[in-house]
Amino acid sequence: MIEFSAIAGLVIVVAQIAKKMGLNNDLIPLLNICAALAFSLIFFGELELSEQIQQGFLIGLSASGIYDVGKCFTELH
Repeated sequence: MIEFSAIAGLVIVVAQIAKKMGLNNDLIPLLNICAALAFSLIFFGELELSEQIQQGFLIGLSASGIYDVGKCFTELH
């Protein structure tokens, strides 16, 4: 089973690619949650659907938080 942090990393990469393609920054958290849901459905196939959805939301929210912390840190320096 793939690690949660690896999926969060994939979600962050998807968000960065979308930003470079011109996606509005206000939509990045929504994209993170959608991408995390998709990845959790793909990679956590052995779990029940409700668990896959729950983990997808948690990973998407975590990726949004990691993105926001990184953005705040780079703005300070």
